[in-house]
Amino acid sequence: IVVQHALDLEPALVPGALHSRDEPVIGVWHAASHDGKRYYGYPLLPVLLSIPPVRLANALGVSAQAPDMGLDQDAERRIQHAIAAPLMALLGALFYAMARLRLAPGPALLVALVGALGSSVYSTLSTALWSQTWASLLLGLLLLHLLRAWHGLARARPWLIGLLAWMVLACRPAAVTTLLGAALLVLPLGRVVVQRAALAFGAFVALGVAVSMQLFGTMSPPSVYRAGQFAFDAPLAHVAGVLL
Repeated sequence: IVVQHALDLEPALVPGALHSRDEPVIGVWHAASHDGKRYYGYPLLPVLLSIPPVRLANALGVSAQAPDMGLDQDAERRIQHAIAAPLMALLGALFYAMARLRLAPGPALLVALVGALGSSVYSTLSTALWSQTWASLLLGLLLLHLLRAWHGLARARPWLIGLLAWMVLACRPAAVTTLLGAALLVLPLGRVVVQRAALAFGAFVALGVAVSMQLFGTMSPPSVYRAGQFAFDAPLAHVAGVLL
């Protein structure tokens, strides 16, 4: 996407189209076919959020594109790690900030370390750029905002709640189960906040649908799989599948 300035990945899937090597840049299993074109088959928002740091890495002389126009896998791994590690370090700081709402510094640090080291945050999500990497950070920002509002330390901002909830869902549709739990933190904030946050979330969902219709002609972007992805052709079935 960065090299071609386009979402269509077809040139990268044809051996020799972008480079002289025999293998394609992107595995066919990563691409979804739609209307005669190939698109990245997993959530697009993490890709779009990663473009600025990827461009920064390119400006610093690190590029996943080798001199022969092939794929430099070592450079790609370095770029992914350089993006993922700081994001998960920030998530660890969010764990600490959330724990400090109820605990002293020492116990809060212990809780943050348990959350970061006792889960997949540092062991997996910080080692490569998964869609869960961005989703986890955005979910952490959402939870911190809700908890601060819940403790009366900050004013609840419905537009921010709706935006972060939509971004989490757009990065990782399977996170809908976690968002249902986060919704329980919104209820004590009052009916007005709940209604406005729901309206904001609905507005961002509608905006996402409009963008998808404009780019792909479908209500949701093309996908290589259905498990964990929401699609509008059978919404109840997909909601049930995600919840399972």
